[in-house]
Amino acid sequence: MEAYLIRSSICLVILYSIYRIFFKNDPHHQLKRIIALICILFACGFLFIPLGGLMVPDTYPQMMNVVFMQGSEGIQEGLSKIITDNMTNIYLVLYFIGMSVFALRSLTGVATIVKWYVSSDKIKKWGFTVAKVDKNIAPFTFFNILFIGKQEFHEEAMKALIVHEQYHKHQYHSIDTVLLELLTILYWFNPVVWLFQRDIKTEHEYMADEEVLKKGFDVLDYQYLLFQTRTGVSLNLGSNFSSKVNLKKRLHMMNKEKIKTKRSYIKALMLLPIMGIILVTSGFLEANNNLSLEIKALKSKQSLDTLPGNLRDQIENEKLQFRIRGNANTTGVTPLFILKKGKKEEKISPSFMQSLKKDQLKSVFVLKGESAIRKYGKEGKNGVVIIELKKDE
Repeated sequence: MEAYLIRSSICLVILYSIYRIFFKNDPHHQLKRIIALICILFACGFLFIPLGGLMVPDTYPQMMNVVFMQGSEGIQEGLSKIITDNMTNIYLVLYFIGMSVFALRSLTGVATIVKWYVSSDKIKKWGFTVAKVDKNIAPFTFFNILFIGKQEFHEEAMKALIVHEQYHKHQYHSIDTVLLELLTILYWFNPVVWLFQRDIKTEHEYMADEEVLKKGFDVLDYQYLLFQTRTGVSLNLGSNFSSKVNLKKRLHMMNKEKIKTKRSYIKALMLLPIMGIILVTSGFLEANNNLSLEIKALKSKQSLDTLPGNLRDQIENEKLQFRIRGNANTTGVTPLFILKKGKKEEKISPSFMQSLKKDQLKSVFVLKGESAIRKYGKEGKNGVVIIELKKDE
């Protein structure tokens, strides 16, 4: 689990950095919202795409396995760097404590909304279920429910508020809000998640403000209305007027000239190869992780079955020896032994193989299955052991 959290968090950081560089001042608010959500969903889901076995199917992991050699300095050094189980447990405990705190925070917000809904008078109006709360809160929408406080607005101001909240409803901004809340619970430790949440909520407000002005409402009157509505109670859940979106930025965006070009869509398409690179890199990391886990298992067993149920490597009396052990039958099978010298290869006998000492070996690889047969023909049907000696041998 910790590996998933770390890798997906790194992906979030990379994609947010690119998102900010490409789209910081872009006027396409809806496009920015969609791209940000795609970045989040990709970062959370790309590790579930099984590319590890597809990146190099002929060579790893089914074609080639490193034979574990007891006392190998390189392997021992790598294994010594693995985080201990106790340390991992401490990290997980801290993670779940933080997750519980932020989950409680969000549940408190949901409970407050439920309480207001249950205790309020409700009517069907403006396409909403309108819940009138006996508190001084700013109007906000949560899915199909419009919460309004006891503060009174004149007719024109109320029309502007309704247009604003209808836009939030029609664009399903509450779904974004719930998704972002879940994300901050799972990735509470990653500041990029909070930045994504801030940016997406800001785009929500920019779009809703833009919709109000498109309907012909006066800019100055609407801006004054924003100051009035920010005096209410603020919730972390729900797309509402009093959300913690910088009012100064919203006012500036209303007065800013917006020139929309096709360059925004070109920049959006540029994210595809970047995501592709992340996928490929993840595939290689997955393959490498599989090898690390395999070597770790070998360390505890002190042996490895490198062919399906047949071939086992065993180190004994300072010699690398191979003995074949059948599973369903008692007939032994012998793999093909190959000595590699640079680009040249030559067959060697099992007795020569058994005479080698571990300090003579530079590397030992095993090919099995279709990969071995494809390269060495019928002789490779029982597997192929390829060894390379140190240069002084």
